[in-house]
Amino acid sequence: MSQFPHDMVNPEERLRETLLRTSASKFVFMTFTSEWCAPCKNLYKSLKKWYKKNSDDVHVLIIDVAKYPTITQQFDVQGVPTLVVVRNNAIVHRRAGIYSHGHLKTLLKESKKKFRH
Repeated sequence: MSQFPHDMVNPEERLRETLLRTSASKFVFMTFTSEWCAPCKNLYKSLKKWYKKNSDDVHVLIIDVAKYPTITQQFDVQGVPTLVVVRNNAIVHRRAGIYSHGHLKTLLKESKKKFRH
C-alpha cells in the first residue's frame, strides 16, 4: 500500500500530468480542503481509514484551496470540503460536504458501475 495521501502538496503544473497518468488505472479522489475547515479534518479522517482498504482502486489528492487557487477555480470549487472523483481524466462525481466511511464505500462502488458503462 502506498502512502496516504498522495501528492499532498502537488504543484499546479504537475496536476494535469498526475491526473492523466493515474486516472487511467485508478479513480482519483481530489479533496479540496482548507486548514481552517473543521469538516475537512473529519473528511480527512474518513478518507484515511477508507483508503487503507481501497488503495488498489484509488489515488487520493488533498488540495488546499488557499495554496492552489488556480486548481480550485479550474474545478469550479465553491466551498470546502469538496470531493471530485476523476477517472480517465473525466469527472465521474462531484459534491461538496463531508463523507463518512460508508458514503465513500458506496461512492466508489457507484463510480465503478458508472465507469463500466
